[in-house]
Parts: sequence; structure tokens; C-alpha cells
Amino acid sequence: MRNRILSATMIVVTCAWLLGLGALNVAAQMPLNDSPWFAIYTHGEPRPIPAQTTLWFKFLYGSKRKPVEIVLPLGRAIGLKFEVYTTDLAAHYWEVQPIGRSSAPMVPCDTGTCQSDHLQWKGTFPSADMIYVAVINPNDRWVTMQLGIRGEDVTIGPGVPVPGAPTDTPTPTVLPRPEAPPIAPPPPVVPPAAPPAGPTPTPTVVKPENDSPYTARSVRDNRDESIPSTTSLWYRFDHGGDRSQILIVLPNGVNLGLDFRVYTPEQAAAFTDGKFVGRGTAGNKVCDTGKCTSNDLSWVGNFSAPGTYFIEVVNPTLKEAVFRLHMEGTNITIGD
Repeated sequence: MRNRILSATMIVVTCAWLLGLGALNVAAQMPLNDSPWFAIYTHGEPRPIPAQTTLWFKFLYGSKRKPVEIVLPLGRAIGLKFEVYTTDLAAHYWEVQPIGRSSAPMVPCDTGTCQSDHLQWKGTFPSADMIYVAVINPNDRWVTMQLGIRGEDVTIGPGVPVPGAPTDTPTPTVLPRPEAPPIAPPPPVVPPAAPPAGPTPTPTVVKPENDSPYTARSVRDNRDESIPSTTSLWYRFDHGGDRSQILIVLPNGVNLGLDFRVYTPEQAAAFTDGKFVGRGTAGNKVCDTGKCTSNDLSWVGNFSAPGTYFIEVVNPTLKEAVFRLHMEGTNITIGD
């Protein structure tokens, strides 16, 4: 009887909460998955996350102690972080420590080693369980993020296993609801004192097609390309493996605040590790005062094995940019 009363109470409270949201300005509405009880599955698609908000996601884990990797591409660059919880911990997340937290691995850079722009966590769990991931945006602005989860014993949603996952899906554990509200609940959303005359539409987020090495496009030599803020675009080219020189140039890349990196096929397949064969650098040029630093980014190199190689153009800034990518070489194949 007590459970029925509690369930009815939860339904009434939830309905009242939803009706209250309808009275707010559209721009003030928040995603529903802002607690572990409303956690959703994700397949790596782009999702907006409001300012000063935590969004919750979940996935099924088997019982073979296989490693799991969770990645948040460009997470550090846009100021996000994430935490990992088992079912038991998620039920009391406000008063316990997570089983894992995101970190930025150290990667090669011009000064030796630097923190990667990407965030990741790798680990295992003691038994089959529903695992929860809390993505946190402590900033004062909305951003768009993509959460990636992979592993041999991972299932992202019913009937959608991660490649390499077993066919026997474990039975998910139902997350228990607490009988009392959290000790320190977040403050309620307060509508602005003077709302505008009409609702502010949420901007449409357009996902670039070539935002990973798996969907990389051929290089379009010397053609204008648009890259959204805090985004990476991937391109591919073929090289004959005869150690002939390759030149890659990103004109005006320094002024645009962009960067580019060159990957072998193996490095591109594990790009979240932050390892690459080279990156664009600003060289010296002749100027009125003698020598000055060029505004162009360039890389010169070669490969001893034939194959498809990759270029990642990175825009860590908060504004869209238009750029051109230029390639030269005697034994390369690029796009039209």
C-alpha cells in the first residue's frame, strides 16, 4: 500500500512539475534527463547541454569484466567533465563519490607533452549492472557535446549492442528511487522577471557529416570549408608509401585559431588516445623586420607504407570559421 501511495504521489508531483514548465519561457526549459531516474541511452549523437546543468546517460554492462572506454571528444576544450556511477552509487549520487571521473590524457605537442582536448575514462565493473554517466556543464553558456561509449561487454540501449558485445544482454537493474528527496537538491529554475514578448527558439544544431575518421571526406584542395565552433572535421587521402614528400597547408590558420593533425590509419582508429604523426605549425617568413612568424599552418612528411591517411582540422574557438586545406605531393590521391 505504501508503494502505491508513493507511486501516486510521484505521478502527481511529476505532472504538476511538467505543467509548471509549460508556463515558463521556451528558452528556460531544461532537458528531462537531468537526474539518474530520467537517464537516457546515447549512441554518440550530438546533444546540446544547457549552462550549469548535469545530463545523465546510461548503458548496460555484462559480467565478464571486459574494459569499457567512455570518451567526450573536445570535452576539455569546451569546459565539460563527466562522472561514472554504478546503480547503487547513482541512487545516492548527491552524497557519494563516483566510481570514476573523466581526465584528459597527455599527448605529444610542440613543447613536449600537453593535455589532450578530449576527455576519457577507462575501467571495468565487478558485475553486470546498469551504469550511469553524468555529463556536467559548469559554464555559463550552452554547448554541444557527443558522448561515446564502447566495450566488448557493453550494450547501449535495448537491441543496439556496441560492436563486439555479447549476444546475451544482461537483465538491467532497476534503479531504486529514494524515499526522501536529496539532501542538497539543486535550486529550482526561476523564469526571468521580464520575459520577452515571444519565445526564443532554440538554435538548430547541424551535425557535420565528417566529424570522425569513420566518416572522413576526401580532401577538397583549395576550396572553402566551414567548420562550426568547438568542432573537428576529418579528411582522408591516399599515399603510395614510397617516402615521397607531402605538404599540407592551412592558410591563415593562426589568425583563425585553428589547428590540424595528421594520423596514420592505426592512430585514426584510436584517435581518442590523442596520438598523431604530426600537426600543423607556423614557420618563419621574410618580412620588413627580417623574419616573422607565418599566419599559415603547415606540415611536411612522408610515409613508408601505402594506405589511407587522415587529417583532423580542429576549431577549439567559440565561433564558426571558413578555411581552406591545401595539399601537394607526387604520389598522393585526394578528392576533386
